[in-house]
Amino acid sequence: MRNPAKRLTLVFGLVAAMSACGGGGGASSSGNGGGLPAAETLTLAPQGVTSVTEGGAPITLTLSGASAAGNAVTWVLSPALGTLSSTSSAGAVYTPPAAGSLSANATVTVTATPAVGTGASAQFTVQLIAFGVVATTPAAAASGVALNVKPIVSFSRPVAAASLTSSSVTIASPIAAVPASISASGAQASLTPSQSLAWGSHYQVTLTTQVASTVGQTLPANVSFAFDTQAATWTPAAAVASAATPYTAGAPLLAGDGQGHFVGVWQQDTTGTGNWNINAATFDLQTKAWSSTVPLMVSGLPVYDTSAGSDSSANAIAVWVQEVNGSSGAAHMYAARYDHASAKWGSPVMVDATTPGNPGMSQIAFDAQGNAILVWIQGDGFFYPTSIYARRYSPATASWGGATLLGTTTFVNGGSLHLALDVNGNATVVWAQGVNMASFQVVASRWSVATQAWSTTPTLLQGGTGNGTNPQLAAAASGDVHVIWTQQFANGTLSVQSCRYDASQVAWGSPRSISGSGAASGFAQIGVDPVGHAMVIWSQFDAANVFSLRSTMYTPLSDSWTTPALIESVNVGTAYNPYDVVPSLLFDSAGNATAAWVRVSKDNGSSMYAVLYARYSSQGQTWSAPANLPGVSQGSSPQLYAAGDLQGNVLMSWGQLLASGAYGGYWSLLTGN
Repeated sequence: MRNPAKRLTLVFGLVAAMSACGGGGGASSSGNGGGLPAAETLTLAPQGVTSVTEGGAPITLTLSGASAAGNAVTWVLSPALGTLSSTSSAGAVYTPPAAGSLSANATVTVTATPAVGTGASAQFTVQLIAFGVVATTPAAAASGVALNVKPIVSFSRPVAAASLTSSSVTIASPIAAVPASISASGAQASLTPSQSLAWGSHYQVTLTTQVASTVGQTLPANVSFAFDTQAATWTPAAAVASAATPYTAGAPLLAGDGQGHFVGVWQQDTTGTGNWNINAATFDLQTKAWSSTVPLMVSGLPVYDTSAGSDSSANAIAVWVQEVNGSSGAAHMYAARYDHASAKWGSPVMVDATTPGNPGMSQIAFDAQGNAILVWIQGDGFFYPTSIYARRYSPATASWGGATLLGTTTFVNGGSLHLALDVNGNATVVWAQGVNMASFQVVASRWSVATQAWSTTPTLLQGGTGNGTNPQLAAAASGDVHVIWTQQFANGTLSVQSCRYDASQVAWGSPRSISGSGAASGFAQIGVDPVGHAMVIWSQFDAANVFSLRSTMYTPLSDSWTTPALIESVNVGTAYNPYDVVPSLLFDSAGNATAAWVRVSKDNGSSMYAVLYARYSSQGQTWSAPANLPGVSQGSSPQLYAAGDLQGNVLMSWGQLLASGAYGGYWSLLTGN
């Protein structure tokens, strides 16, 4: 993109001359005379009025017309601002005045008149801009730009530092302005973003007419230039060293602080005889390596159902369930906290109800102050009925508060308990509770920072009598919360439904279908970008042997969801339909998203798994073509976990079949480093 202050708009002007010779102050070239037509047209290209900044590049002028060929031509520059050189019957070169030489904008005319002919002449007009942009770093339309770039704008003369404000000079992604400090040094202005830019993103720098020189001249028009940062690629798939022993290990469940610090937690059979440990390790983004493994619990008893979360300071909490004696089914839930400053894990503490039951489905999330909320279900009679509990962790006291009962039901749909906190620390929990053993309804409970209390009763979100399953949720910066789920209607069709909690109204809205009328949909996931656009992706069976992956975007301004967009459509041509499950969806600071999912298929009756991914561009509002994650074996397990940061780094983990016949944890990193 060229700088508007240097764009050329070209017009031709024809002037009738009273004599065959022009006035003084010009240069001429000699040639042969001869008889000429009674009338003709001379052209002087480039045509029209050209805007150029003082100190700008020379402009080559080309004269054409019968009377110009081979004849002397008089060239006149008026007023004498700049210079004419290389004058001839074919043209000339106009050089604008040096930077800083103009006190005000000016208009200059170049006139070319052949010495012999009809008296016709041609004119070229230059609009000289006394103060303007002459260069930028990065250059306009540059690509592959580093994330730590500090854009520099060079002016034709010294710039007034006081005129460089957050409103007169901005840098923005496709969704929002990027906070930046601005400084001036002579004829240059520099921007230093106060947050990292994102990989593979589009940014635009804009300077308004408020920007002025040290003598008070302002830009005649807004000036913009854009660039694209370096794209991210996946690192080769590699084993998490201690999760790739000859014995089975789960894929590391991942959590991140949004700033590039990650923690992984997994269960591992250390002997091949069912003696399970809960292990943890941290991942270093710069070295692309895992730390040494730390056993959080070594007991020899079955352990399972891990979860983890991280606060904005990279402190983390891991949660897991351990059976009491390995045979009765009774179990307790434990938690251990990781302190980022000391790089150490604390001792496990029991966090479920005192009486052994059947705890599970734990979810944990943090607020901006590092307080954590843990939610889980607990079978009061080992399995039924089921209660939903919550408790809070305070870093100030380094202790857990008491357990709060959120609700009791006959049964909770597997994997349906989910938790999200908004920027103010208000919490929302959703789950699908059983109406009976075959039917579920999606409900929500909220914890208020203002009242320091949970809802007295859960709120029913879904409408009608359909079967609601697989609820997911995400909180926006505004405090709004979007809940989605899959709902089956009486006629058997499935639809992805959405319900929004409006923070400004302190109320839930009405549910609505976002996947299209009658669409067979499932395995939905949701994410929210930094300015509140929510995106949902889901897999969908379209016809016999045909399935697709689709997405839709919520726009807060219009309170509406877009028409579902196709990410991919696959016609497998067999009686068995592969399908996509376990989708993940992560946004960076520029509104780009990375989606990943597991594709389940069959080969000779055995289930096979592949991990696919696609990237959403906020600039083009389009998805890339899905591709297989490099290095994932077809014998992988359906486990898939992902965590990302605002730069767009994405750490992915999955279970992969080892040569020993066991499964081990593997990882890959999407990054530009």
